[in-house]
Amino acid sequence: MLHQILSSIFWNVVAGAVWAAMFWGVTRLWVRWRTARLEREYGLGGRYLTWYDDPQPDGSITRRVATAALQRHGHRLLGQTQELDTERIWELDLHRIGDRHILGTYRSTSPHDPSLGVVFLTVEGPGLFRGLWAGYDPITREVQSGRYRWRKEKPVQIGSLTSPQLSVAATLLAEAFGERYLSEDALRAYENAHHRAAWGAWDPSSRRLVGVALAEQADWPPDDPQGRLVRQHLPGLTTGTVGLLKAIAVEPAWQECGIGSRLARTALSWLDQHPWSHQVALAWRKPEGCPAGPLLERLGFRAIAVLPEFWRDDSLRRGYICPVCGSPCRCAAVLYHRRPAMPASLDAEPTAR
Repeated sequence: MLHQILSSIFWNVVAGAVWAAMFWGVTRLWVRWRTARLEREYGLGGRYLTWYDDPQPDGSITRRVATAALQRHGHRLLGQTQELDTERIWELDLHRIGDRHILGTYRSTSPHDPSLGVVFLTVEGPGLFRGLWAGYDPITREVQSGRYRWRKEKPVQIGSLTSPQLSVAATLLAEAFGERYLSEDALRAYENAHHRAAWGAWDPSSRRLVGVALAEQADWPPDDPQGRLVRQHLPGLTTGTVGLLKAIAVEPAWQECGIGSRLARTALSWLDQHPWSHQVALAWRKPEGCPAGPLLERLGFRAIAVLPEFWRDDSLRRGYICPVCGSPCRCAAVLYHRRPAMPASLDAEPTAR
């Protein structure tokens, strides 16, 4: 009798263990399937550009830009975010709540920075989060909060422009700066040239050109109206001493994905290799502001002047049509200046126009 009771208990335990193992296995498979589906649909892991409101002691709001990298560990998203202006770094510990929400914490990696807080984000689409942050700010010594937006960086390949892409590049520049801003023939002068260069950004899956950047030596003749305006604010400029970040254009659907930054950094690396003591960029000032300003400032440029109707004579001479004011172009330019990152020697990645 006792043997039968013990045998029954044993087999009930075995059956329970088998059912528990099966239930655990099915649950794990379901969680993996659901996580994989969410990852395919929303792609939560990867690299991001983020923007957040940073309240200042005087009550104003500064919009900060940071990069972030996340790795998925089941329902958790672990990683870091680094502010581009100050290079402060925070550890991120985020948790996916359901299908559409992310909740977590951030904490500074520096023992001298006590900032920490919480993050709440809503998944609005593939690679796009929007929400709020709140936490202790050691600068104001108060708990602050603000809006928080994330956009996933899109992988692109950066390389020199070649003849087959010049027509598409001219179209991208025309969409950004106006019809006939630079023709395909004008872009051809950037091929295999020592004092000018052009780069493209390609979607690696389709090989479609989605961005373009131009840089060159700025040779303004003494009687050139644009050159005269620039020299009024940089009187030490002489022919052959100025490198110009001429233009950056990115297809609208690919903007705010880090492509403009990568193109600008590629162009600046090329400028730093030449013996030019000054680097300048002339950024288009729209009625609502200067879109290229934040990017240029993060790259080390400093705004030194606003030049009214800077492109007027140039638009009349070359016949291009400004997308804001038509022809002639009456838009102002913001003159940005940057010293080379290191002593240049001949041996030695928003929009500028």
